Amino acid sequence: MVQLGNDEHDYVEFKGGQIFEDRGSLLGSLAKQVSAFANSGGGVIVLGVDNDRNVDGVPALQGRTSTREWLEQTIPTLVVYTLREYRVHQVARDAAASRIPANRHLIVVEIGDSPLAPHQCDKDGGQARRGMYYYRQGSNSVPAPHFHLELLRQRRTAPVLSVDLVSIRPNSCGRFDDRSGAFLLMSFEFRVENTGRNTARLWDVAVESRASFNVFSVSAMDFRQLKTMANVGFDWISSLEPLLPGQKRTVIRPMSICVEKESVSAVEFRMAILHGASTIDLHYSVAVDDVPLATYPITLMRSWHLTEVNQFLASFL
Repeated sequence: MVQLGNDEHDYVEFKGGQIFEDRGSLLGSLAKQVSAFANSGGGVIVLGVDNDRNVDGVPALQGRTSTREWLEQTIPTLVVYTLREYRVHQVARDAAASRIPANRHLIVVEIGDSPLAPHQCDKDGGQARRGMYYYRQGSNSVPAPHFHLELLRQRRTAPVLSVDLVSIRPNSCGRFDDRSGAFLLMSFEFRVENTGRNTARLWDVAVESRASFNVFSVSAMDFRQLKTMANVGFDWISSLEPLLPGQKRTVIRPMSICVEKESVSAVEFRMAILHGASTIDLHYSVAVDDVPLATYPITLMRSWHLTEVNQFLASFL
């Protein structure tokens, strides 16, 4: 409550527990606020605090279901299109010092910035009108003007991919046939989800290095070059199957780090790889249809499971 402040503004709305006394008014009020926040970049609805900032709480149960669970099931259905970006939290009650009345709960509903916006209110009740689009204007939820809806619609004309780097793991290592150096093969695992409304027909994820590494020293050892080589380039719009709205897929991308030095020892190789991991300039790029390329940095020292990598390299040769 301290973090949210005492006043309503464009991303916080307080609702007293009395709205739970009339189910129709409750659903309409919630639908209006969910529509408004989802169409305004997100926000928070605090249930159980009235307009005077008195904490009256909400009932613990809706029928035989906890209020929190009931809200989790109900909120997505209050708007069209169905809302996916939301969370429902129940504030823990300290029996000794809590302002929340006994047998009542304080609920915080967090609405995210929805890629499916604009969302239409789908319930009547209270001051809400079914079929209306709302948005936040200061501390109020009001009907959204035409230009605001058009801006939101323009945002969803292209596929929207959410890409997370899940893991980076070593696969194998060995020496070059001519004994001029050694290499480490890695795999980058990405989880890709289409969070928009449109099918991504041509898409891919690539791992690349911005530059090779020049001469540097590790302890007393000089290496002619430590460089990274990605096996994918910018002609990599691939034959991956189209990704439908809501679909998720795991993508594995290999990459190698090479140490060029005559008769490099296992110890030298380990030191060079671990040193390079702290300075190597890697990034992954996401391409989808004709959307401009999006690029994100990869920090190996943060992303790698270094203990696993070190143990893997310790078994080299």
